[in-house]
Amino acid sequence: MIEPVITAGNLKVFIDPGHGGSDSGAVFEGIQEKNLNLQVAQKLANALSQKGFQTKLSRENDSYISIDDRVRMANAFFEGTAPSNTFFISIHFNSNQANYCPITSQSIAFYKLSNQTSQDFSTTITNAMASSQIASNYATRSENQSQSSSFGVLYVNTDNKTLIEVEFLCNPSLKTQIQGPEWQEKAANAISEGILAFAQQKTTPASSSGFKTAYATVFDGSKNTAGNCNNSCVALPDSTALNRTVEVCNLDGSKCRKTTVGDTGPWCTQNNAYVFGNERPFAEINKNKNLNAIANNPSCPLRGLSNGAGIDLTQNIASALGITGDPDTDRVKWKFA
Repeated sequence: MIEPVITAGNLKVFIDPGHGGSDSGAVFEGIQEKNLNLQVAQKLANALSQKGFQTKLSRENDSYISIDDRVRMANAFFEGTAPSNTFFISIHFNSNQANYCPITSQSIAFYKLSNQTSQDFSTTITNAMASSQIASNYATRSENQSQSSSFGVLYVNTDNKTLIEVEFLCNPSLKTQIQGPEWQEKAANAISEGILAFAQQKTTPASSSGFKTAYATVFDGSKNTAGNCNNSCVALPDSTALNRTVEVCNLDGSKCRKTTVGDTGPWCTQNNAYVFGNERPFAEINKNKNLNAIANNPSCPLRGLSNGAGIDLTQNIASALGITGDPDTDRVKWKFA
């Protein structure tokens, strides 16, 4: 069977906040693991959504979900999507082992036994966490190197899977830190960056169907027209495109992001014939010209000579696509999603 070509918007991450309900998981000085798992998982879902992933949590509140049901939920969520474009991550906090708690903090990513892709995925996650300095020590281990001989959730139908012990719950020096939203946000962002890095290497490229190509530049997304887009949006030169969802990719389609149009530009504000039609960008057709001096220009209040760009990307989007924003060399393809 030939797997369908999946675009960036169809990259799916199932996030499993461990334990819940009557199963509190580890408990240390009144801190229940189940609550920390859910808090980090919710922040991870938000971080991934901003990167263009589809996400689903096994639980949204303090409810008990059996291991088998978690696996069934994930498999149903992944159905119809190329396996290379599906990701599973279970969030946990480690308890003390045989009444021992390490003096220094530690993050551990467990992978499915005898599954090289799962091991590679786990390693990528721990590398991202190390880069963000979430803990003092980092390890990648197979599931049988734990108190459990196997993790039932890792039987889900994808090879891109891992179970993360984000930190040791039993370390008294970390008690305040791990409960704080700032640290939890940092941990979630690090994990999301690991998933993104792995996805960029392993996912199925997007189809070229329906895409427009354009030279791309970079703008400051914190000052966008439609409100702060957290530096993860694009600008198109027609104001009626604001708040529309677009998919933007590098030219070979190997790196894509689904995001929103958060600003108007570059150069023009009513270049409808390009944004919604089949014409090339007005700024590109008239590159190196003062657009404001051209008759019948589509509202291009130029402050200099046009560099030919037909789309503006925030730095986060440009970096994710592997481009710098040089209008002489950097081209992307985009379409309304």
